[in-house]
Amino acid sequence: MDIFKMMETFRDQDDCIAYLEHLRWQDKPYCSKCEGTNVARKKDYHKSYYQYHCRDCKHAFNVLSGTIFSGTRTPLIKWFAAIALTIRFKKGISSYSLAETLDISQDNAWRMQDKMRQEMYNEMNEMFLDGLSGTCEMDETFANIKTKHPHSTWTGTTMILGVTSREGKVVARRAYDKDGESMQWFAKQYLDLDKSMLITDKWPGYYAMKEIMEHKFVKKNEYGQFVNSRHSNRIEGFWTTVKASLRIFHSIKEERIDRYMAELAFRYNNRDRSREEVFKYFIKYCLFKHQDKSYHLIHNSWML
Repeated sequence: MDIFKMMETFRDQDDCIAYLEHLRWQDKPYCSKCEGTNVARKKDYHKSYYQYHCRDCKHAFNVLSGTIFSGTRTPLIKWFAAIALTIRFKKGISSYSLAETLDISQDNAWRMQDKMRQEMYNEMNEMFLDGLSGTCEMDETFANIKTKHPHSTWTGTTMILGVTSREGKVVARRAYDKDGESMQWFAKQYLDLDKSMLITDKWPGYYAMKEIMEHKFVKKNEYGQFVNSRHSNRIEGFWTTVKASLRIFHSIKEERIDRYMAELAFRYNNRDRSREEVFKYFIKYCLFKHQDKSYHLIHNSWML
């Protein structure tokens, strides 16, 4: 969503709450715990949004319950702006830039981004439950992700595996090893082995792929040009975006690389949709794919 259009649509907290209630409940509130519709709205609540009470399970809730917005002290208009900016920039936006734009602390901006990336990571895994099909390209790249060693020095690189279909969907995650078993595990997670044909380069780890699915290597002529449809241009194009993005995020912990890859994959997979459509899609995902627990119970979320 365009940031100026957002300012016109969401002028204050009440507008944001009304938008979330319409998306989540369609004007028919239901309990976030038992999903019962026998609920009553509490009167004279001091918040800007209404609190509800379930007559069946005696659970108190509101439209933010169980979502990434639950318990937050940051105005929702700033949350919406953070989501819009995250969707807007192809290479992403650093927490420092986001904090300066929204006039919040850098720690707050980083934690907001971390929760958004977690939602994108969950969405990516759910999207590929049935696996990619058709002609797919798989490749690896190496990122200068800092790894803590016993001697208190930051060294090492992290291997990232990615696979994309010719239809345009991509998924990428950190690889824990370079052997054939790790490559097979990744393929089983994100590919429909019976309905897909995999194209890779001649990295030794890929030789084991023929044991579980149809597999071919890229084919080049004497001039180094790809022959026919055996190429990996699409996944290599995605790596270009990944490497440019990693230069924006100055310090990435190794255990969080999957979330950063999910953010990049989310934007890539939704590149053909308008920003307003992607904004609404992500908000709806946050509302419906939720866990019923207070945001303040999540580790390191107290300052939000």
